[in-house]
Amino acid sequence: MRGEGRLDPVQDKTIFAQSIARKAGIAPESVDVDTTVSNLAAHYAFEQQRIANAATNPEYNLVKRINDAYDSELLVYLADPSLHLLTCDTGFNRGKEAIQGGRIHIAKPEELRTPEGALKVLMSITGASASAAS
Repeated sequence: MRGEGRLDPVQDKTIFAQSIARKAGIAPESVDVDTTVSNLAAHYAFEQQRIANAATNPEYNLVKRINDAYDSELLVYLADPSLHLLTCDTGFNRGKEAIQGGRIHIAKPEELRTPEGALKVLMSITGASASAAS
């Protein structure tokens, strides 16, 4: 039985990758740990920070933070390099340090309130010009 304290990084990544495999109905022993963690880097980084926050904050309230689990699941889609995540939720900053972090875009709500504002944000993400959108 393990004592208290942080897991060894290799153990931590293995547990993460095998957990993902189980959720996907794949034999946990069959997954390539490094590939899984790399493909889900933003999801992994988000989860690591979420766990660290819970472990170090005695006031951490899982019930109040239940949406974090859903937010974390959204980051799985970034395994597809053609996808981006556009959100107004600054909590997604927890995934921005990952290799996929450049595809997490956090906008201010007021930027998306008008069609023109939303178009400007979307063009900044896609690299499209205003003339191409017309």
